[in-house]
Amino acid sequence: MEYELFYLIAESKRADLDRIQKELETLVVGEGGEMQPGEFIDERRMEYPIKKERRGIYVAKRFTTKEAAGDVPGNLSKKLLLNGDILRFLVVRSEGLPALEESQERVKRVADTRRRAPGRPSSFRPTRPLPSPSVTPAAVAPEKQKPGLSDTEIDKKLGEVLDI
Repeated sequence: MEYELFYLIAESKRADLDRIQKELETLVVGEGGEMQPGEFIDERRMEYPIKKERRGIYVAKRFTTKEAAGDVPGNLSKKLLLNGDILRFLVVRSEGLPALEESQERVKRVADTRRRAPGRPSSFRPTRPLPSPSVTPAAVAPEKQKPGLSDTEIDKKLGEVLDI
């Protein structure tokens, strides 16, 4: 069976990335897995801080196991929980997932489209002044509001529209 190991390392551990990757490879091989060639590495800002880190390095690697190897993903997950270098991880079956090279290309395309285009403003500037929070539309022009319909009038209109 083929699995994908996806994990997140803090940007402050960038110098230790090779060591961490070798440790994880040794861990996978020790559990009866065999690492596949290719990997996906991406560095980006995280949506929320994890252990006071704002940026992280995302790494995806694939490995295979034999059918009789036992619960390799479960055993691997237990050991990864004890690893202090990894902020988050995920072990999933790779059936139906795109190839790692395709994922790398897709991330590059998305990053290219997100870059700021020339002439694009760097901050939001409203074209008209925003209304003050104390002024509501009902307070400004109550005579422009439509009168509400009663329940019977609403039922009658629904009956006409729906032919009930």
